[in-house]
Amino acid sequence: MNESLYTEFPQRTYYNRVKDRIKELKLPKAVRKDAVTMCGFICTSDREYFDKLTQTEQKRFFIASYDFLKNRYGINNIVAATVHYDEKTPHMHCFIVPVTENGRLSAKSIFTRTELRNLQSDYPKYMNDKGFEIERGISSDGKRKHLDTQEFKIQTKQQEIDKNNKTLNSKFETVKDIIQNISHIENIEKKKSLLGNKVTLKADDYNMLVDMAKQGVYNSDDIRDLKKINKSQAERILSNKRDFSDVFDRAKEFEKKIINMKKGANDSKRLHDAMFETLNKYDLLPEANENFKIIREKAIMARKALNKSKEFDYER
Repeated sequence: MNESLYTEFPQRTYYNRVKDRIKELKLPKAVRKDAVTMCGFICTSDREYFDKLTQTEQKRFFIASYDFLKNRYGINNIVAATVHYDEKTPHMHCFIVPVTENGRLSAKSIFTRTELRNLQSDYPKYMNDKGFEIERGISSDGKRKHLDTQEFKIQTKQQEIDKNNKTLNSKFETVKDIIQNISHIENIEKKKSLLGNKVTLKADDYNMLVDMAKQGVYNSDDIRDLKKINKSQAERILSNKRDFSDVFDRAKEFEKKIINMKKGANDSKRLHDAMFETLNKYDLLPEANENFKIIREKAIMARKALNKSKEFDYER
């Protein structure tokens, strides 16, 4: 189950919300094609923490997180905030347009190293003030790299598998202890009853056997369930790794295309510079500009004539 905490213009796509916000800024220059126009946050904690919270408390947790981001970066700059309850660990994705206090579009100016460090301290402090006991994240100090969403999910799944393995090993140790205790059964004092082939035991010995039998059944069920969970988690993380690999391959292909485009642009620039130098050397630049102007005017006239022809065909 997903829930959107952002209620402004729900019918608009993320792209259009970002575009609308940038338009409101009335920037003096056009936005560069490589400019960062949207930044994302993931607000969450570990699975054990959320298991202790009721559904109402979980909702209050994410509303408080949303309020923190609104207050810090401005409600007008938020374009989306969606809570995911349908995954193993509940979490919220929040996206903002990086607008500075003086109305500039600049992610680099906002998310400095200092701001990111302060964010890791200020967020848990704010949440603690709201009644949620969460700890500060581990400081990177240049040693830990940033994780994108896909890597974060893969790492989270791996942590869940490690946790399940730890629990599974604990259960095996319990079963091992039970097996060792079985050896004591041979030493239990038993007497033959006067009623058929039945035997009588001391009350303490009988109770010990009953407890061991119950514990064996419980652990058997736990181990079976944990094996199923572990297998499912392993399949999920393998699937996520494959997805990440596909994304990485596509990114590499895109990077190659960009390199080729840059190379083509550089070749075109060199050709343009050589042509300009030649025309200027022989004093042909004014004549070339005039010819180019005539060609451009003819192209505009031809385009208009083509459009009129299409309109005429349409009317018929």
